[in-house]
Amino acid sequence: MIAGYNWISFNVVPEDNSLEGILGSLGTDANFIASQSDGVSNNYTAQGGTWFGSLATLEPGNGYLLEMLAEGELI
Repeated sequence: MIAGYNWISFNVVPEDNSLEGILGSLGTDANFIASQSDGVSNNYTAQGGTWFGSLATLEPGNGYLLEMLAEGELI
């Protein structure tokens, strides 16, 4: 992922489709995510990287806009 905004989507069903389950490898550099249809969430670093907002899971086939504070690798 580049620093700034990235469009992401998935074509497989992950074992854990929670924000932490999918974006955990990005740590606190992943700052904000918005769904094209289902809401938004912010990563509050003061709370240890906990995600807050109406978006709790990522679904295969949907598009998401992810804001990164720094470059990172999504694993």
